[in-house]
Amino acid sequence: MSDLNNAFFAMASNGRSNGYTTIISTPSLTYVAKAFIKSSQIYFFLRHSEKNDLDECMRMLDPYVTREQLETMPIGCGVVKGFTPTPMIVQFDTKKSRDLAQTPMLERLSMPIIMADEPMEPLPLRQQPMPSSAKSEVSAIEKLTAILAERFTEEELLAAIEQLPDRQSDPEDEEEPPTDPFAALSVADQRKIEWAKHLWEKGEASVRKLEEASGWSNYETRRIIKLMKELGLIESDE
Repeated sequence: MSDLNNAFFAMASNGRSNGYTTIISTPSLTYVAKAFIKSSQIYFFLRHSEKNDLDECMRMLDPYVTREQLETMPIGCGVVKGFTPTPMIVQFDTKKSRDLAQTPMLERLSMPIIMADEPMEPLPLRQQPMPSSAKSEVSAIEKLTAILAERFTEEELLAAIEQLPDRQSDPEDEEEPPTDPFAALSVADQRKIEWAKHLWEKGEASVRKLEEASGWSNYETRRIIKLMKELGLIESDE
């Protein structure tokens, strides 16, 4: 069960960095662990009439939405929290959507992998348009080459080229490696550190509290805290 739990949180954390997200749908908030609710960012509330459900919803929506409004919410209306600074009552319009996805069937997993007899040639790279300044330089080089070809033989041109000094690279032209240690991290770790720092500043300033709020494993929570200390985002124990 712990492996399945860690796999879910890994998918949720890494997927957010690549444009994917997880959706938790439930008829009652009492069925969902508070860690899931707390780590979510966008909420959709529809009509509720059960007392415990209303109490849990009002704990998140009061005073922007009244208990009577949520209990008598008509069909097609709901409350959205997360897109705006305060929760808003909205109406969901009916719209027919087209399903263009092509989900592979389970039989595809058991199919053998067919290897090509000959290696495939790499696809040609798309050439970027040449800027006007580079075109003028190429044109000047072509003209100079034509003039030299009329006055010298191929052997004389090669001999003259061999006598030219080697061009030394300018230190200013070399790209310096990034000095920002945060930029050297992976995109997934950057997103986790940003989220962990946000939770840390909200009061989840311990391994246990951050682990419950973020939903990460104990090992992952300690690793992110260690990175934040190395980056100077939070105070070190030393």
